[in-house]
Amino acid sequence: MNLSAELQSVQAALDNLRRLQRKTELIAAVIVGSSIGLAIWILGIAVETIWHLSSPGRWLVLIILGLCSFIVLFLLRRRLTSDKRLRVGLEAEEYWALEVGRFAAETIRDRLLNALQVNRRRENARDPQSEELARLALLQAAAELPAVDAEQVVDRRSFKLAAYPTSGTVILTVILLILFSNPFYLAAGRLFSPNVEYTAPPPFILSVEPAGGWGYRNEPVVFNIQALGAAPSEAGFYYRYAGGETQTEVVRLTDGKGSLSFSGFPNTFFYSIRRDEVKTPEYKFEVVIRPQVAELHYKVHPPRYTGRPTVVGRENVGDVEALPGSTLELKVRANKPLAEAWMQYLAAGLDSSRLDSLPMKAQGNSAEIQLRLQREGSYAVRLVDKDGHPDIDPVRYNIRLLIDETPSVRIVFPEGDVVLGEDMILPLAVEADDDYGLGKIVLEYQNLADSIVSTLTLPLKTVNARSVNVEYLWQLGSLALMPGDVLEYWAATYDNDDVRGPKRAASERRLVRLPTFEEIVASVEQSEETAFEKTEKTLDAAKQLRDEVARLAEEMKRNPNIDWQRRKQMDEAVAQQKDLNAQVEQARNALDELVDRLEKNDMLTAATLEKYQELQKLLSEVATPELKAAMEKLKAALESQDPEQIRQALEQFDQNREQFLQNIERSLNILKQLQLERKLDELARRAEELLHAQEHSLKAMEEGQIQDIPLAQEMMAQAMESLSESMCEAAKMAATAGEKELAETLDSLQIAMTQKDLTNRLRQTGADAACGDINAAQEKGRQSARDLA
Repeated sequence: MNLSAELQSVQAALDNLRRLQRKTELIAAVIVGSSIGLAIWILGIAVETIWHLSSPGRWLVLIILGLCSFIVLFLLRRRLTSDKRLRVGLEAEEYWALEVGRFAAETIRDRLLNALQVNRRRENARDPQSEELARLALLQAAAELPAVDAEQVVDRRSFKLAAYPTSGTVILTVILLILFSNPFYLAAGRLFSPNVEYTAPPPFILSVEPAGGWGYRNEPVVFNIQALGAAPSEAGFYYRYAGGETQTEVVRLTDGKGSLSFSGFPNTFFYSIRRDEVKTPEYKFEVVIRPQVAELHYKVHPPRYTGRPTVVGRENVGDVEALPGSTLELKVRANKPLAEAWMQYLAAGLDSSRLDSLPMKAQGNSAEIQLRLQREGSYAVRLVDKDGHPDIDPVRYNIRLLIDETPSVRIVFPEGDVVLGEDMILPLAVEADDDYGLGKIVLEYQNLADSIVSTLTLPLKTVNARSVNVEYLWQLGSLALMPGDVLEYWAATYDNDDVRGPKRAASERRLVRLPTFEEIVASVEQSEETAFEKTEKTLDAAKQLRDEVARLAEEMKRNPNIDWQRRKQMDEAVAQQKDLNAQVEQARNALDELVDRLEKNDMLTAATLEKYQELQKLLSEVATPELKAAMEKLKAALESQDPEQIRQALEQFDQNREQFLQNIERSLNILKQLQLERKLDELARRAEELLHAQEHSLKAMEEGQIQDIPLAQEMMAQAMESLSESMCEAAKMAATAGEKELAETLDSLQIAMTQKDLTNRLRQTGADAACGDINAAQEKGRQSARDLA
């Protein structure tokens, strides 16, 4: 039957709805079939996981799983083929026309129902002609149906119903795979290899970390053991060295976990974890030896200035004691070839963050370094071998710097403060010591009147000696010292430390003083008085001896016999004379020293000096050769015991002693005269010095230098008072010596000094200068100079 174009479009629309419904049902069937199939196979794998089936069992499970899958596919196919909505023909068109009619008007829907009734009658009639007419009536009725959206007509319920069980199956599968991925994977492998026989899986699985690897010899190693599954309470750690017996350690497991610690292994070993029939593979743990110092040697080269030899340290002893500036030469030999080495140095007093790393020269198993020691501290030698393995916890050694002691110096002569002699020479003896040698010794001094320190280098016989003794005559004449000046002096020494610089030491300080004119005069007067007293005592003793010798000579004339008592008296007379000769010699020596002092201090005129020299000569001739010969002759006669010889010798001794007495008396008289003349020379010298001092003050005032004038004038006033007292003493000495005219002259001079009032005028000059009245001071100063002249 040919249909019109309009009826064909209606039929095409109904066919399209049928195809859409078929597609929906097919997708739903695939989803449902897949989810059911997945569930079936997951169930089969779970059975294998739980029971670990044998090969026949796995074949049976596969057959059952295949049969179930086939049944699912059969049922799904049957469902699809039995659905009338999906068939081709009038039955499907009636269904879809009716479905679309639900969206049409009531009249159209009634016509569609009538057409359907015709179709049902056609089924009863079973007439082909009637069937065509019924279909045509249906299509004509459907042609009036409205155009609707296919999504509104197609039934989606089967798709939605398939989504829920499928989602649940997928989620359950993912959860099982997450929780039991390894057992499921193994079970699936066994299930799909049904011909292979598998042993039953153990109730638990053992593992260990580290699983092989390496570590350092004799250093701690920790092994962590884990049991998955029905974990036992303990397991065994089995290990062995190559060629050795297996040893066992028990590991306690808590919640399937445990650990085992070893303090270290000496060599490479093999190990595994075991419990009953369950065990891990045997792993290899390679033990690596760290580099370390096997031998250590050092040499210390002291600084050159010490003169000390090189010090070689004991083998493998790294503690060093050395002087600052020494060179340390350190060599080490390691147990392995080295890639690098360095000295890790920490100075004393610093924290560990201030470590200094000093590179060492590494070659083969050896390394060395040279460094100059300047600070105390500690060091360690760090090593890295050719494989990059470092050392650990190296031994630290100490570096201690010895102390180069400060030198010492002392003045051994003079032992204390001294007054400078007239020769202006001070003998010095200085000793100095140092532990490593002296560089130089100097004499430092300053006049206490100023602050300038001067230095004089003392000569050393030996350079860099550790102990020296220097004797030196210090010539002070060139220092232009004034009477009364005091020098403070001390010795200083420097060692020869050229590393940290020479160290200095100083001796105790001493004073040397240039005596004032008054002190020199007082000393001279004391010496004169001593010489005078000694000469007087000698004269008195000589007079007594003269009387005794005369008595003995008179007795010998009356009675020439010599008894023991008389012999003793004569022996004593000879001894006394010998002692008198010695006293005269002492007096002469004292006079020599006095004359020398007077001459050096320019306190004698030429005439007075000549008289002193005459006195010296006289004293040297007091004990004449004849007297000495007479004394020897008397001693010889006493030995012979011949009375006549004794008498003659005694008379000759008596005669010569008389000359001795006369010489002493003459010497004493000359000494008295010289005391007076020397006093007059002293007065002239004092007056001259006062004149020069006053002229110096006048010159200073002319130059405007008046700051020292008041003190200088006061000192001259005191010197003037001393001069007046000395003049009075000289007048008394002249009167005592019978020099009446001289005594009167000295008295008149003293009166003139008093009348001119020089002492007060000198003080007034100083007062005017202190007040700034220079003109008045100069006038009074010139007047004083004229009077002194």
